[in-house]
Amino acid sequence: MKKLLLILIITLSFQSWTKADDIKDFQIEDMKYPIVRGGKKFYEYRKVDSNYKSKNYDKIYLNFKTDDPNKIIQAISGRKYYTNNIDECYNLQKNIVNELESIFSEVKKEDKGRLKNTAFPNGDSYKNDISFYFEDNSMVHTACYDFSIKDTNSRDRLSIAIFTKQYLDWFWSL
Repeated sequence: MKKLLLILIITLSFQSWTKADDIKDFQIEDMKYPIVRGGKKFYEYRKVDSNYKSKNYDKIYLNFKTDDPNKIIQAISGRKYYTNNIDECYNLQKNIVNELESIFSEVKKEDKGRLKNTAFPNGDSYKNDISFYFEDNSMVHTACYDFSIKDTNSRDRLSIAIFTKQYLDWFWSL
């Protein structure tokens, strides 16, 4: 878990946030959203859309269990958006994966490669999916999403996320 925290700090560059005393210091304009999966909204966990200006990412999301009075972060993700330049996404993903491999040399890595995006089974949208699995069943996940304009108005993006076992158990049960 210490390594997971280290990569969180290094990868998402939250130097200014690491000085906070507790989660109350992370109240970010009260922008809390339910988790949406398959078009259905789930309220057991909430997602906070951060306006934090990261030098590396366009959006930062924090997830916490709704009924947790301490609002302990169970998942964190960063997104970087691309317009007509998916190769730049793949290059950045490769650099991130190389850095993760150097830090987590003993961790199980799964490179699924370029896959059809299951959200659009009849479309032309793809993702390049690489994950790192820890002994405690937490995970670091990276993906480049290459969306087809025929499928969605979503923008191409790199996503890197860190998930606790508790969050993943809940998410995969949906």
